[in-house]
Amino acid sequence: MAKIPELKTRREVREFWDTHDLTDYLEDLEPVTEEIFVRPRSKQKVLSIRIERRLAELLKKLAARKGLATSSLVRSWIVERLEEELKTGGRGS
Repeated sequence: MAKIPELKTRREVREFWDTHDLTDYLEDLEPVTEEIFVRPRSKQKVLSIRIERRLAELLKKLAARKGLATSSLVRSWIVERLEEELKTGGRGS
């Protein structure tokens, strides 16, 4: 039976399991007593905005073309614009 190699990064873990079958390593597994991959508590705040349905649909389509979630696309735009505004002292573009 094969042994699971020592994998140091999440990327290594992901690449290994993308190309290997867990059932080949059942004898090498052991129970886990604590969570290993825990997301840190987010310092993010949910912000709800109202926009026209047509705009929401356009956003969703554009985000899908870019391979992003709609919220990720909008968040990136907000960050970009805030950075611009902070650089210009809020004087606009």
